[in-house]
Parts: sequence; C-alpha cells; structure tokens
Amino acid sequence: MGWDQLVVGGTEIHHLPGNHLTMLRKPHIQVLATQLRACIEKAQNLK
Repeated sequence: MGWDQLVVGGTEIHHLPGNHLTMLRKPHIQVLATQLRACIEKAQNLK
C-alpha cells in the first residue's frame, strides 16, 4: 500500500475483528486497544 516507502523498519499488518466501523465498538475495540498498546510498547523499546 505504499507505507513501506515512508517508514523506517517496514510495516506490519494486524488482522482485527470487525470492519471499518465495527472495530471501534465493543467487543472489537478491546482487541484493537490490545494490539495498539503492544505496537506502541514495541516502538518505545526500539528507541
């Protein structure tokens, strides 16, 4: 999708339940939050 040209270290694809609208609602938002938290922690550890 072109993101690899804009970021250092490449990109990762995470498959989440729901669709563009429902992933922001319960129960899918909990999965999104967990994945996002893990990604942020991983990025912070790379510094």
